[in-house]
Formats: sequence, structure tokens, C-alpha cells
Amino acid sequence: MGDTKVDPRTLPPLFGLAVAAPHLDLSKAAVYALAKTGGLPVPVVFVGSRMKVRRVDLLKFLGLDDQASTEATAFPRSLAKEHGAA
Repeated sequence: MGDTKVDPRTLPPLFGLAVAAPHLDLSKAAVYALAKTGGLPVPVVFVGSRMKVRRVDLLKFLGLDDQASTEATAFPRSLAKEHGAA
């Protein structure tokens, strides 16, 4: 999935920063740098040491709230925290 910008509504519920980069119009390097400093415009979820983005958060950022609101309970942040999120 990496550099290819696909319809964000078709992304998995949780995906890596490299997948989020083209949707944020940022390079992979910029996304990782912003994520490390807390400056990414979407929340970052930690799964172990890996940084991930929830589709619901990306959809909200992109203004696609209709689908995002119905997905919010599919992978709540609290669940991610229980599984190693910081």
C-alpha cells in the first residue's frame, strides 16, 4: 500500500504511517518526524513500538465524517491502549 493513494474509505481499520502519508500530502519521512514530535494532524496509535493510524481518525481529518462516525466503535482508542499503546 505504501506510496499509493487509494480511496481512504477502503483502507483497513488500522494502518501504518507510510500508508497515511499520501493522504496527508506528506512524505513518509515527514509523517514519521511529525508523529515522533506529536505534530501529526491525526492521532497516532502505538501497537507495541509500531506507530499506526486509525482509518476513522484519517476520515475525520479528511472531512469524511459520515463513515468515520459509524466506525468509531470498531477500533476504539481504549482498545489500542490495552494492547500496548502509549
